[in-house]
Amino acid sequence: MKATPRLRMLSNNGNMILNATIAGRGISLLPTFECHAAISSGELVPIMLDHSIIQLNLYALYLSRRHLPVRVRTFIDFIAEQLSGTPPWDQELGEYLPK
Repeated sequence: MKATPRLRMLSNNGNMILNATIAGRGISLLPTFECHAAISSGELVPIMLDHSIIQLNLYALYLSRRHLPVRVRTFIDFIAEQLSGTPPWDQELGEYLPK
């Protein structure tokens, strides 16, 4: 079965969409960092888990490694380490996330 939902609300404010969804205004597509607490508490229930979502990547762009200041390299290494692996909020939601 294929359904095409009618768009009722559009926002670039994830918290507003989260609150509207909790209030029963419909379904939403939210990043897990935005809604993990509501899922853990039972306020929201994940649906359509068999649908995949496009994964976005983060890149650090710089002109050359040759003359890259040490503090910039240190910052890039720090951010890469912090953002690697499974985020803590996704670890909490392991059973709800697609495999």
